[in-house]
Amino acid sequence: MTLEKVQQTFRGVSCLHCKNPIPISPLVASIEAELPTNETTPGRHQKCQVFHLRCAACGKEKPYKIDEILDSKGRR
Repeated sequence: MTLEKVQQTFRGVSCLHCKNPIPISPLVASIEAELPTNETTPGRHQKCQVFHLRCAACGKEKPYKIDEILDSKGRR
């Protein structure tokens, strides 16, 4: 019997110190989802573009931009 490993995909940022993926919070995800994809739209800059996250791997906390969010693979 073989067990297949299923990799999860989640939205997150890469830690500025150790490069491990950090999942974003549901609040940041909802703000990102509300933003139009066209950066020239004036409404894009009405919401906060910076948020702080702490890396579970190294314990460092840094500010990240909404534009730095990407799809990450692995465990949340």
